[in-house]
Amino acid sequence: MNYRSPAEAVAAESASMPAFVPGSSYSGQPILLTECGGIAFAVDGGGWGYTTAEEPEEFLASYRQLIEAIVGTPAVQGFCYTQLTDVEQEINGLTTFERVPKVDTHRLREITELPRP
Repeated sequence: MNYRSPAEAVAAESASMPAFVPGSSYSGQPILLTECGGIAFAVDGGGWGYTTAEEPEEFLASYRQLIEAIVGTPAVQGFCYTQLTDVEQEINGLTTFERVPKVDTHRLREITELPRP
């Protein structure tokens, strides 16, 4: 998918779903990534995610790469990282199922607050 401009972002179909229901169209609304992330990082065993990280530094590097791509895309005004916590077999949270941070939260915040170029 390409999000270099609002027109390209709105034209992209995520999971074969159009951005607007029939009869509606883009008229300058903020463009948000409402689900992104999916970096599987198991601190207590196996599970599922879109990509995987074996160590905290690898997770942080993948997270930084994702955030840099988002903030480097002028068409996108915001995002929602999915997911905050691990859930059942999905180990792509920023914390474990028990809400224990998987990596240094200060470093996560530093990356999340990267300025736009």
